[in-house]
Amino acid sequence: MKLRLRSLFLTLFAIVLTSANTFSQTATIATDALDYPPGSTAIITGTGFQPGETVTLQVLHYPTCCDDATSPDHQPFTTIADASGNVSSSWLVPGDQDELGATLKLTAVGASSGLTASEVFTDALNIGSVTFAPTSETGCIPSTGTTTISYTIHSARSNNGTVNGIFTVSGLPTGVTSNSLAGFTSNGGNAFPDRTLTLTIANNASPSTYTISVNLSAGGTDNKTGTGDLILNIKPSISAANLGSFNNASGTCGASVTFGSNITINSGSPTPTISYSLSNFGTTISNPYTFPVGTTTVYAKASNSCGDDIKSFTVVVTDNEKPTITAPVTVNANNDAGVCSATVSSLGTPTTGDNCGVQSVSNDHPSTTYPVGTTTVTWTVTDIHGNTNTATQSVIVTDNEKP
Repeated sequence: MKLRLRSLFLTLFAIVLTSANTFSQTATIATDALDYPPGSTAIITGTGFQPGETVTLQVLHYPTCCDDATSPDHQPFTTIADASGNVSSSWLVPGDQDELGATLKLTAVGASSGLTASEVFTDALNIGSVTFAPTSETGCIPSTGTTTISYTIHSARSNNGTVNGIFTVSGLPTGVTSNSLAGFTSNGGNAFPDRTLTLTIANNASPSTYTISVNLSAGGTDNKTGTGDLILNIKPSISAANLGSFNNASGTCGASVTFGSNITINSGSPTPTISYSLSNFGTTISNPYTFPVGTTTVYAKASNSCGDDIKSFTVVVTDNEKPTITAPVTVNANNDAGVCSATVSSLGTPTTGDNCGVQSVSNDHPSTTYPVGTTTVTWTVTDIHGNTNTATQSVIVTDNEKP
């Protein structure tokens, strides 16, 4: 009987000792990383639980907030401890906006042992940034065909993890197309590969400044967008109208003419500068410019960073100024013996002048014989442009012969 009581006592003591050891254990719970991008899976492992017991797991915001009470992702779930008291499970990190950048707390509670353990981790993106190099590019819209502009697209990770990246290009204006950017898979902490974005610009594009966007997505909210500027310019196109006719400035053989209002800029970006030349296209001239009498062809050139356009127009300056003339002094002569007239061999030379030049001088008395009395001789001066002026001279012949 004593032996049986002793054996029973020892058995009860062993049970109590085992129970005391069990409840003096420390349980642990951990995740395989301290940060996860949305849509990834957290691997959960734990130790120190009572073998075979049910362990309840739950992940909540830390501190609790947001959709903890309503989201299925934040409700409790269970796992069974193995013969060594170890547990394992997993939790899919939600892709909703509440989780992005959140601090989360995993709690494990043993149903039989009452042991608890917890682990804090975060939910951040793997994709950190997308940038253009250069950030701005300028190109000229071609007159025909196409031309290209390229950027280097650089993307960087913010956390380690597998990223299956897909690029999407947007913001392309009419007349501009792009190549497809190849996706990639990057594991662990490996850098993302750069890509070359090539834009093809056709002649139906419009000049302006555009913002081109490239989005890199790994699914859900794990994505970033980078932007770059595309500045499209176009070579000038102008029209030039003839300026018409201008009278010469008094005393000069030309006229100062201001031009430019006759030039129409049809297109051109950036706004072109206009220059002028008397040859196609040589030394430039000032504006206003003094043009000679006659018709002068002027070449106007519109220039910007994409090219030039040259058109011509004419400026006509008319000489409407008469030449000047002063007739020679009066000539007095006696009649020749036996005749009622006199021979005058020289009348003298009139004084003439003109702003452009004298072409000819003549009079209306071609003979050297002048009758007795007063003869009026009309002198006419003609300039090189056909303008005329007149002056008169008197030739007085006196009959001093007695009958």
